[in-house]
Order: sequence, then structure tokens, then C-alpha cells
Amino acid sequence: MNKDESLALYAKGKEAWNIWANEMLAKKAKLEENGEWQINIFSKEGLNSATKDWVAQASVDFSGHVFEVVDIDFSNFIFPYCANYKSAKFSGEAKFNEATFSDNVWFINATFCRATEFMYTTFSGDAEFNDATFSGYAEFSKTKFNGEAGYNSAKFSSEAKFNGATFSREAW
Repeated sequence: MNKDESLALYAKGKEAWNIWANEMLAKKAKLEENGEWQINIFSKEGLNSATKDWVAQASVDFSGHVFEVVDIDFSNFIFPYCANYKSAKFSGEAKFNEATFSDNVWFINATFCRATEFMYTTFSGDAEFNDATFSGYAEFSKTKFNGEAGYNSAKFSSEAKFNGATFSREAW
């Protein structure tokens, strides 16, 4: 989805979002079952029209968006494929507690102005927070990083907690 579509779906709330996400995951399972799932694991692009269509529908884009409301809550949201938050700005608190990221997520150069929580979150693909700025406390307690976890040049101005977080692959 493009940014406008991603924002419109988010505005409908967690229930509508997760219905969409579960439908997308079911479609992916059907593609795999039928032998139609063909993906470039490096570029994350589909290699046939069925997979390309699914990738376009299942990816979300919040890049460059300024979340100006007091609190943003993506807790318990399911992300069926890649999620792009590059250069996004969270003016209030940002919560991603117990969210499930089924593939890569990019918070590269994102700005978190207040408290940020990723407690009990699952990152199945790579999670990149390179050059991100955390002005309030950041908590990643009990988070599962199943892909690589990147915090290269990230700036933490306050406490950062990773209590009980697990890293299955490289973390920097």
C-alpha cells in the first residue's frame, strides 16, 4: 500500500487493520500452497505477477509521515509484510507493544519525541533503527528479534531497556 492507503487503514483502527493483515497472510499461504510464491529475498520484490501484486498490497508505508497526535498506538497490530517508517516522526508517545512484524521493518532516521515502547514485540525479519532518535525512554523488553537488529548511529537521550529481549541473528 502507498502512504495514503496505509494511513487510511490505520485510521480505521486495530480491528480493521488486523482483519486486513490476516487476509493478506491467508493469501500468501494460498500462493505458497499453489507454488505461485516467488520472491527475491534480498530486494523483497515479487518475481511473478501474483507475488508482485501481493507485495504491493501487503507492504505498508509511513515513510516521512509526522504523527502529530498525542499518542500513536500500534500495539497488537499485525504487519503481514515489510513496514516502512523511514524518516517518520512520532510527536507523542509511540507504542508498538505486542505488535507482530512478519518481515522487515525500517525505522531508519525516525524520530521518537517522547516515550517509545516495543515490549513483547516480534520482529520476524530485519528491524532497522539506524540513525533513529529516541528523545524519551525507549523500551524493547521481552522483544524477539528473529532477523538482524540494527541501531547503527541511533541516538538515545534517555533510558533504553532491552530486558529479556532475544536476538536470533546479528545485532548492532
